[in-house]
Amino acid sequence: MEVMFEQLHLLELFFCICFSAFGGVINRLVEKERHPKRKIKFQSYFIAALISSFVGIVVYFMCLYLKLQLELIAAATAISGFIGTPVLNLIFKVAIQRIGVIEEGGEPDGSKK
Repeated sequence: MEVMFEQLHLLELFFCICFSAFGGVINRLVEKERHPKRKIKFQSYFIAALISSFVGIVVYFMCLYLKLQLELIAAATAISGFIGTPVLNLIFKVAIQRIGVIEEGGEPDGSKK
C-alpha cells in the first residue's frame, strides 16, 4: 500500500501527537495524586510525553487505516497516550496473533499463559 504525502494530514497528526502527549502527562499527574509521597521528576513527565506521543502516532495511523472520523481519532490518541505502553503491548500481541505467529492466549516466545 503506497501512502502519498498528500494523504498525510500533518496538522491532524500534530494535534493527535499533542493530545497523546498531554494524555501521558495527565497520567503522571494522576500517579502523583495517588502517591503523594513519591517523588516524580520533570524528566519523568518528559519521558511520559515522549512515549505517549509515539503511542499516539501508532494509534493515529491505525485510525486512519480504519477510516474513523477525526473526533474519534482525537479521542483514541488521547486515551492511548494516557494508557501508554500497555496499548503498544496490546497492539503488538493482536498483530502477532493476526499473522499467526502465536496462538490465542499464547506469548510471542511460544509459551502459554
